[in-house]
Amino acid sequence: MARVKYIGGITAICGTILISAGLLAQDTKPARPTPEQMQEMQEKMQQAWMRYMTPGEEHKQLAKRAGQWSFQGKRWEYPGTPVQEFDGTSTIKSVMGGRYLFEEVKSEVMGEEFLGFGIGGFDNLTKEYISTWLDNMGTGIIRMKGKASADGKVINYTGEHPDLMKCRYKTVRLVETITDDDNFVFVMYNTTPDGQEFMMMEMSYTRTK
Repeated sequence: MARVKYIGGITAICGTILISAGLLAQDTKPARPTPEQMQEMQEKMQQAWMRYMTPGEEHKQLAKRAGQWSFQGKRWEYPGTPVQEFDGTSTIKSVMGGRYLFEEVKSEVMGEEFLGFGIGGFDNLTKEYISTWLDNMGTGIIRMKGKASADGKVINYTGEHPDLMKCRYKTVRLVETITDDDNFVFVMYNTTPDGQEFMMMEMSYTRTK
């Protein structure tokens, strides 16, 4: 009950702010909202906030990913270049009451230690899967969002990846395919300078027994 009251207090404040902002934006001064109207606005705000914050079926499916994983990876610089193979480990945790997944990756790339962190989830507001990534091979944060197939087994993400030669970020695709509860695959697609799409990276995850 204390938590509900707390959320109610927050939404009440937000509702009051929104109402006040709307009144100030008007050229003509409208009639002051009645206590009943204020109460109705606050109740609607609280209901909307609860829908936004409450984990749903998508979050339950993501939470199944929690655990220890190993992965085998392949990477290509450009189409036709030799493949670079690598492997590593991943620890995935369900955090904040099942609202998000937090992943920590350890590997080795070109003889250098590779450390990465990712946060993913499902946004109840936009109805999209969301993902952020950062690692010790860069100084930026990669952000992606995507939609799932009808059966929920495939999630198609689009986002940005650094284009270091042009000092900018460019759009890339990432496809996540869930084989079963113990196996899934990430495939990232990049583009050449002339716009040709190619497979840049593939990572096959297996749950550690």
